[in-house]
Amino acid sequence: MDIVHPVAAIELLVIASHYASKKLYGSGSISCLWIPLMVASGHSAYGFIAGGYQANSLALLLAIMLLARGADIYSYLLQSIALIHPWTFAMYSVSWILAPIASRRLREAGKRSLVALLSLAVGKL
Repeated sequence: MDIVHPVAAIELLVIASHYASKKLYGSGSISCLWIPLMVASGHSAYGFIAGGYQANSLALLLAIMLLARGADIYSYLLQSIALIHPWTFAMYSVSWILAPIASRRLREAGKRSLVALLSLAVGKL
């Protein structure tokens, strides 16, 4: 399990980063090729393996999907992140909530805050 889990986690992390870059930059962008390559060879993927942070690597996968997906799946992803790794949940949910505040969409920020709080409550049950 010490070999299989990190390999699977890195593969899923690369797939999630490719999906997110395709969603954010468009499928014709060169970023769709460079971003997954940088994730696979970057410090965070191997730092998770060396430090034994496998739970954080799975939560990071879900957090990347959270930032790239539509609103239909936010609650499920936030609940999954809260169950797997609460610290990652705190970091990514705060950035997810603050993004509309930066563009002065306060109603959207309020909705996201409510979804995050409910997800945390369900994740802690």
